[in-house]
Amino acid sequence: MSPWMTNGECSYACGMHLWQDVVYTELVDPKTLEPVEYGEEGVPVYTHLERTSQPFIRFFSYDISTWINDSCECGRTYPRLPKGIYGRIDDVINIRGEKVFPSAIQEALMSVKGYGGEHQIIITRERALDKIILKVEYDKDVEKQASINSLVLKDLEEAFKNAIRVKCGVNAEVILVPPKTLNRTQLKAKRIIDNRELYEELNKLRSHH
Repeated sequence: MSPWMTNGECSYACGMHLWQDVVYTELVDPKTLEPVEYGEEGVPVYTHLERTSQPFIRFFSYDISTWINDSCECGRTYPRLPKGIYGRIDDVINIRGEKVFPSAIQEALMSVKGYGGEHQIIITRERALDKIILKVEYDKDVEKQASINSLVLKDLEEAFKNAIRVKCGVNAEVILVPPKTLNRTQLKAKRIIDNRELYEELNKLRSHH
């Protein structure tokens, strides 16, 4: 039995219940490893209370979540993860002090009608400020509409920008591309291009001249 089998959502769909009497779960600060308060964000750490063959003792999951201890209409009194698992600490992108998860970007794009199913995240630096550029495919329906009305693409671009702003709390430049422009990949790493080191290298070269 693995710890993830003991986190489950009830019929009220208000987050994953943590079955503490089977697997004791804590959320900890990823830097200090100290437990965080309810309502705060942290990394789930699991200790299996029944497994004897391969015991889990404070298993550090590298996931990111938020937990609460409010009552649930189903009657269960376990703590909950109201947003489930929504990121990994090794995936997080820091943009001007904001933590942005690639999974959150994908959710925001998928919420917009006209998303073509593929995108690319480019992180760059402009005048010492971090910047996100998103290459986003639109679908075939948008392609047909755009051939009749060019404003369709402008409206879609604004819709994507707004979705990212609301979901992730950052502004992003959006570049729309036709269907099947981007390579298909299941790997998150392939979707992310970080050019910030190139910016720093160019600045160093400039300073030597």
